[in-house]
Amino acid sequence: MPDGTATPQRIIRTIVTWPARRPRSMRRAERVSRSERGVPTRRTRIEGMDLARGIALLAMMAADVFDQVDDKPPPGALAQTVRSDAAAAFVVVAGISLALSFGGDQPLHGRGRTVIRAVIAVQAVLIVVIGLVLGFSNHTTVILTSYGLLCLLTIPLLGCRPNLLARIAALVMVIAPLIATATLDSGAAGSEGNLTFTSLIVGPSGWITGLFVTGSYPVLSYLAFIIAGMAIGRLDLSSVQAVARLFVGGLALVVVGLVCRLALPPDPPVWHSFVHNLESLGSGVGLVGVVLLLVRIPAMTCLLRPITAAGTMALTLYSGYVLILATGVLENMRVEQYLVLLVGALLFAVSWRRFVGEGPLETLVLELTHCVRRVLVTQNRPNRME
Repeated sequence: MPDGTATPQRIIRTIVTWPARRPRSMRRAERVSRSERGVPTRRTRIEGMDLARGIALLAMMAADVFDQVDDKPPPGALAQTVRSDAAAAFVVVAGISLALSFGGDQPLHGRGRTVIRAVIAVQAVLIVVIGLVLGFSNHTTVILTSYGLLCLLTIPLLGCRPNLLARIAALVMVIAPLIATATLDSGAAGSEGNLTFTSLIVGPSGWITGLFVTGSYPVLSYLAFIIAGMAIGRLDLSSVQAVARLFVGGLALVVVGLVCRLALPPDPPVWHSFVHNLESLGSGVGLVGVVLLLVRIPAMTCLLRPITAAGTMALTLYSGYVLILATGVLENMRVEQYLVLLVGALLFAVSWRRFVGEGPLETLVLELTHCVRRVLVTQNRPNRME
């Protein structure tokens, strides 16, 4: 029988497999259409990012629980180190997620850039609002306000190449300690505590200094972390070699920071701040690298699934434990308090993920941003009747 004969079997097979055999021009047109609508052509949720976010979240929870001994400040050095390293990892993962939402190593084109920038801006503003609402708590230093501002500040950099992003991150890391030291030397220490709607209106100048330069989560210092994460997100994270380089590079930064800390005197303060930021960035990058390697092992993926589930709803769980700590429950029993929060967070995350899906606050943010996306896409859609 000739090869070109149209047998019934070949006709059926052609019909069944047609979607996978679309002409190249049609596939290219579909990619362009999705890009212009602000929909990345590749998946925006790389396996392992949720796990890294979950680990950072649980570490921040531990630091917030154990940050004081007998309710007397100052916080312990270990809690400070855990908090700063966990927050750095949290922000690095945020930068990677921003880059992935913009297309990763295949950035969006055309109107899609405008759409996704608007979506990220709305999400960032909502996170800032949630942070201001949680600012009443005196038991926890809330990171959400700084986190949202970081996302806003990095929107103009979403289209930059990885090499340029890495250079900008290095420059910010060098400049930030200089500005912080100069600000402290001038006596403009800024306001302490969490930022709320009331304090934002009453004394904005002091809060601006504290929020951007001298606070617990200074936006200027953490800006280097989120930009570094964006540079990582523009790489091909499906490559084992690239992920291994991330792990080795992060470990090298931590080692260099420790050697500098031990070999050189702590003065001047600007040097100490720079070394501390270097170690925090290295721990964040190293965590991302090792997690992306671990998820390639099926047994580890199953074992760490509860933490991964927690990472998918970090905003909900973070807000939840901040509210619980604000009530003062079990505040005199730190270990028991952390175990209750840990087990409760993991059980809630697994159950909610299994039976509902996205976390409550994540769903709220997604619904609002989807409305913005639909409005922008509708406005940019050409009128076929003209």
